[in-house]
Amino acid sequence: MPDRPTELIRNLIRNAATDQALDALSELVNNGFGPEQQDEVSLLFAKYSDFKIKLRKNLIQDGDADVQKNQINLTILSICRELEPQLPEETETPAKIENTEQPLDLRLKKLENQLEMIHRMLERLTDDALDRFQHTRIWQQLDDLTRDHLLAATAMERDDYLEDYSIVVLQLCEALENELRQKIFRPYREAWISDGRQPEKELFYDHNVGQVKNHLYRFLMEDGDLSLSQMIWVLHDNLNEHETINRDTEHFLHFLKFLFHRFRIKNLTRVLKILETLSNNRYDRKARSFVFSKEEADNFKQMSIDLLSMIQTTRQVD
Repeated sequence: MPDRPTELIRNLIRNAATDQALDALSELVNNGFGPEQQDEVSLLFAKYSDFKIKLRKNLIQDGDADVQKNQINLTILSICRELEPQLPEETETPAKIENTEQPLDLRLKKLENQLEMIHRMLERLTDDALDRFQHTRIWQQLDDLTRDHLLAATAMERDDYLEDYSIVVLQLCEALENELRQKIFRPYREAWISDGRQPEKELFYDHNVGQVKNHLYRFLMEDGDLSLSQMIWVLHDNLNEHETINRDTEHFLHFLKFLFHRFRIKNLTRVLKILETLSNNRYDRKARSFVFSKEEADNFKQMSIDLLSMIQTTRQVD
């Protein structure tokens, strides 16, 4: 439901209105939830207030400030996901809750915040790629945590004081990593295990293709997950050689057999170009060490959206 209180809070986060989002979240838990949820939001409120005080006193470096604010945004989004299943079908949104006993100055302050939020949203009525993406069918199919990271990326991108866009790139990397893991690699491991054919290590390993097959074998046979870079390498190297690669279906369930059964990959040339760029640049590592411009972040954002769209184009699985 688009006007449920949690959706309104997400829209506030998306428009870089963390203060108003926390106000709305606090009002929501105080009007419909117990002490546990109220305490959690109160602690978050205190953390955010402390953050703003230190920021005003220049006690936080710019890079650390971006990280801390992003973490607060992600926590708000995470709490929304936890509260959502407990919400009744018909819930008054914070904007609709009326309390005539409130002091006039408090009601005026709330009205001022609402007007400020409308002003900020009107200022940002741009043809942004992520805004368009959030109104597509594919957006609804994304994993919840993936959507949270994309909303956090949008919030940080719209921060009026942001100079280094590496925090935006990091959130996009987190979104990609989670979606690849949830939609492709963990399901492949489940299918591999269910298939029951586990080849000898020597048969699976291929010393002519570097570490790609080796990473994948360890992922399938041992606990843990692949990093974003490793998942990108596996996708790129397999898709790039899809016409000539030896798909050994006698000894094990091949990655490409699984991938092509589950996904219809549109514009393979574009997909391979994106994967090659991501593989060569290793954005997830660079964003932790280097400054990114808005143009670089925008380019990475478009690549991320294109790749996420490709992942969601699924066939029915038997």
